Amino acid sequence: MTKYFILLISAVLFASVSNAQNTISLQQAIETALKNNYDIRIVRNTQEMLSNTATPGNAGMLPKLDAGLTQTNSITDSKQKFSSGAESDKTGAVAHSINAYAALNWTVFDGFKMFATYQKLKEIETAGESTVRMQIEQTTEQIISAYFNIVKQKALLTAIDSSVIIAQIKEEVAKAKFQTGIYSKVEWLQAQVDLNAFRTDYKKQLVAIDNAKVALNKLLAQDVTTQFDVMEEFQFGDAGDYNQLQSKLASANSELVRAGHDTKIAGLTVKEYQSLRYPVIGLNANYSLTNSNSQSGLILESRSNGINYGFTVTYNLFNGFNTSRAIRNAKLDYENSRISFDQLKNSLEGDLLIAWQNFKNLLDIAQMEKQNSEMSNETVRLALERYRNGAISELQLKDIQQSYLQAQTSYISAAYDAKVAETSLKRISGTLIK
Repeated sequence: MTKYFILLISAVLFASVSNAQNTISLQQAIETALKNNYDIRIVRNTQEMLSNTATPGNAGMLPKLDAGLTQTNSITDSKQKFSSGAESDKTGAVAHSINAYAALNWTVFDGFKMFATYQKLKEIETAGESTVRMQIEQTTEQIISAYFNIVKQKALLTAIDSSVIIAQIKEEVAKAKFQTGIYSKVEWLQAQVDLNAFRTDYKKQLVAIDNAKVALNKLLAQDVTTQFDVMEEFQFGDAGDYNQLQSKLASANSELVRAGHDTKIAGLTVKEYQSLRYPVIGLNANYSLTNSNSQSGLILESRSNGINYGFTVTYNLFNGFNTSRAIRNAKLDYENSRISFDQLKNSLEGDLLIAWQNFKNLLDIAQMEKQNSEMSNETVRLALERYRNGAISELQLKDIQQSYLQAQTSYISAAYDAKVAETSLKRISGTLIK
């Protein structure tokens, strides 16, 4: 009997027996995801493309230099009669021509559009960084949820294992009493049925643990058959002060930061269209070299080279009011972006309050459920002693056993829900990652 008490007490402590060969912490899981997760890798590549795009040259601030070389050959037959009476008859006359050039064009003023465009590209690059952070936060939240789901399923397995031990004790006692004639065979058979039911639940819970590990493997972008164990128990931080979290929301929440960049981008788009009201001034310079040789014709050899340079000024006088229309629409888009930002801020403040309240309430519930689970542990221990001594019936022990399993399950579920709520609060408040 003593060995069963030892096993039972060990089981209800929720201490997971880890596989020392491949036990990963939550931090290790997150670090693995940051390197391997497919969504994070894609968004990082997109961010790198945005960084490559945000250059002065792409904004039109740098000159354009082109160079070219053309070489032409021909073989012709010709017959010519001149006014002087002379004649020329050429068969298979060969001609060569080489033309090389270098052209420089540089827009030095376009109504300040190039500066607005460059600022816009840099703003898009910075907005992309916020997008990367958003993806990392979302993935981290998923990792934490998946990781502690394994912790949850393992804790449930421990609770079921305790119920199996209790059922084994009941079955042994029922068997002994049957053999001594105190019980009929019906009570013994029922005890075996109850034991087999808990053993079935135990096997089902093993499958739930395996499925939870597959889900985490997928998020870590590693072989889904990778075997590992987790080492964390349910631990919680403080909910913090809501007013302080709210005041930092605009600068900490990556979704809201990204929306702020989108508003700035819309404002810079207005400046781009406004630049169309100004003239465009450009500088140009060209160098060309031409060399040709021919065995027939009036000119047998020709060579020329030189430089051309100058400037151009263009100004649109009328384009059907399209510029004014584009500016008005850009301003409306900018206004919509500001409205969307305010709408998102208001929505996130509501989400933050809900998440803050949920975490505080679920944390209190988890603490109360933990007390219930601890009391149920002691109740089961005392009930088993009394059952062995015949002080309580099998039916009473069964009720206590069911109450014990319900108390353990309620605490484990409450602890998991509180952890998920805490993670959601951290993500919304921008404190999930540093």
